[in-house]
Amino acid sequence: MKEYQDRVTKEVLELRTKITKLGIFIVDNPAYSELDHKQKELLQRQRTIMLEYASILDERIKLF
Repeated sequence: MKEYQDRVTKEVLELRTKITKLGIFIVDNPAYSELDHKQKELLQRQRTIMLEYASILDERIKLF
């Protein structure tokens, strides 16, 4: 595997870990319910964008 391919593979694994942790925070952490509406909206948008980014990285990996 080329160096950049290895970096992309590691990046998507790290990103998926962050996505999982953010999802757990949104669903299970009482602190999330105490946030104002705008903060909740931004975190949900952030997770959506992170998922899209991971999907793009997955597509790139498939092309390796």
